[in-house]
Amino acid sequence: MATVTPTASVSSVIPETRTLMWELDGLTTTDTFSPAELTGNADRSVQLVGAVGAGGFNSCTVRVQGSNDGTNFVVLTDGLGNDLEFTAAGIKQVGEVTRYIKAAVTTGTAGTDCRAYIVTRV
Repeated sequence: MATVTPTASVSSVIPETRTLMWELDGLTTTDTFSPAELTGNADRSVQLVGAVGAGGFNSCTVRVQGSNDGTNFVVLTDGLGNDLEFTAAGIKQVGEVTRYIKAAVTTGTAGTDCRAYIVTRV
């Protein structure tokens, strides 16, 4: 079992943004994902990039989860109140502002390769 930890970057362009990226390469069904603490309190979006099929999403579902205590995570929603989950590449607005956020593969097979980007305005 591996723990996938995001890399973070901050832009110096106004408005300043913070980007988190999880490299989800060759995942197994037992991999876990480290949450990241986000700064900023407005305009969050998440984008998943990966090919469909083997070497990409590989029949997986990726959910975006949030928490305010860093322990109890729940599925976040998009701007329309739908669960924030992906079965293919796409980009969606994050409806809630939580202190911690993480990507989680909830179904799928070993070998999933995709990247999750979460951007927030600082």
